[in-house]
Amino acid sequence: MASFALNYYFADGLKDSTPFKLTNLVIHLLNTLLVFWLASLILSRVRVRPNMSASGASQPHNAVYLLAACVALVWSIHPIQLTSVLYVVQRMTELAATFTLLGLICYLHGREQMLAGRKKIGLWLTSIGIVGGSTLGILSKENAALLPLFAVLLELFLYQNELPWRNWRIFPARKKWTIWILMALTALVILLLVTMYALPRYENRDFTMFERLVTEARVMFFYLSLLFVPDISRLGHQHDDVIISSSFFIPWTTLPSLLGIAALIITGFWLLKRNPLLGLGIFWFFAGHLMESTILPLEIAHEHRNYLPSFGFALGIASVLAHPAPSQRRRLIWAAYAAIVMAFTGTTFVRASQWSDHNTFYRYEIAHHPQSARSQIGYSVLLEAQGRYQEAQKAVRQAAALDTHEAGYAMELLLLDARQKQASNQADYTEVLQRLRDGKITATTILTLNRVDECLPKWCNSLLPYIEQWVEIILEKPDAPDPYYFQYRLGRIKAMQGKYLEALNLFQQAHDADKQFLHPLFEQIAIFIKLGQIHNAEYVLAKLKEANAQTRYPRDREISRIETDINRLKNRAN
Repeated sequence: MASFALNYYFADGLKDSTPFKLTNLVIHLLNTLLVFWLASLILSRVRVRPNMSASGASQPHNAVYLLAACVALVWSIHPIQLTSVLYVVQRMTELAATFTLLGLICYLHGREQMLAGRKKIGLWLTSIGIVGGSTLGILSKENAALLPLFAVLLELFLYQNELPWRNWRIFPARKKWTIWILMALTALVILLLVTMYALPRYENRDFTMFERLVTEARVMFFYLSLLFVPDISRLGHQHDDVIISSSFFIPWTTLPSLLGIAALIITGFWLLKRNPLLGLGIFWFFAGHLMESTILPLEIAHEHRNYLPSFGFALGIASVLAHPAPSQRRRLIWAAYAAIVMAFTGTTFVRASQWSDHNTFYRYEIAHHPQSARSQIGYSVLLEAQGRYQEAQKAVRQAAALDTHEAGYAMELLLLDARQKQASNQADYTEVLQRLRDGKITATTILTLNRVDECLPKWCNSLLPYIEQWVEIILEKPDAPDPYYFQYRLGRIKAMQGKYLEALNLFQQAHDADKQFLHPLFEQIAIFIKLGQIHNAEYVLAKLKEANAQTRYPRDREISRIETDINRLKNRAN
């Protein structure tokens, strides 16, 4: 957030997205250097031999640095990384990777110090790497919490024959079983805690935890297919067109995907001593997806989730380049690598060109993902801004047809009618009501309601009685998210219509439900000032000051301005 604030300040707001994207690009280039550094440390541990270098260098270090550069190059220019850089908000993904990579580099240097006999320095470095990297990474994005797991993988594949793991072989069998049982119980407790945290949050999703979990097995192979063959027609900003798996057999690819993941993990264990670089690459990919692609109630698929996991894919390529082979075959392998790099570079360039402006972006998104409701809605917003209302309406109807449960898409039709100052079809009003009653209140629904809120004082005031009914329906639902917030919203709608008593009561209920929520008190004061009830305004102002002293986010400036307004009214009355 600090980096965004600096961008906003020096770029004079959001007039130009270039500074934001350039900052993301600089972070990506920094991460490329960190990937090179981490890869060189890993390759040094798996003891790359001189004949692994395509250049025929006689020194092992030359081979290490060459292969590390190959890893960094293929990782950095891969087309799947584009959304992490050009989708500006995913700076969180980039920075989480930055601190994860730094933490692991620090950890590996610490381990080498420990093996060299400098245990105190080594312990400090490993501790700083794990604790510091995880902490700073989590402040960017939560999946940096996987850093300790990556460290465990590095231990498993790179240090299994070093201390303290050599002592494991001489442990009594009873102690080994005790440790395994304690580890299993710890893992079970963590799993139960995460499950208990996640389950209630599925209430506003169109899929269950089971459905998401089995769908993600197919998504893993979708990601892998994009890594191996980054077909530009399958890459995209949104992947809401992924079909949800309703069982192990629907779609039929669900069970084979689950079995395929199990087979790859078993293969990773099998490669533990035979080809640790490839085995580490397999485990790295799946470990990197453990948080965002399992049971947490996140959206189904996003390409930026592969930003750090794709390092495992790059390690896999390095394992092929490092494999001993006759000279003629090695030349073919390196020629294939050069062809892959050129293909990835070309695809990334073409894709970046498609992202160069709104028109080309949405044109290609719609062409590549015609079944994506979100892409259709995004396209409709662009068309609306250009005054192409009929085309916009067509895109909205397509989105509504693709997602028959989302009320927000049906609302967009009414917004378009309001924009054109024309009466809407009664069937469209009915459709909104039905979807609100029967469906879940999703993030898309809330975002559309926000859009209606913003335009009510301007050009869509004809929707005022309708949004009042929509919010009332939401409040009647037992699974309504944040009811106090919707009470506040309904209060604002009532106030716009002059229903001040109802609005005041709703604002009071909203604040009583969450004492940290100060907006309702501001709205109450605004009503009393409008009605000229200065005494009541002062009474609520006193309550607001008291609540403001206890809140996490004080609003002293706004309170000072309101106090000035009230004093001005008092002086005028006197």
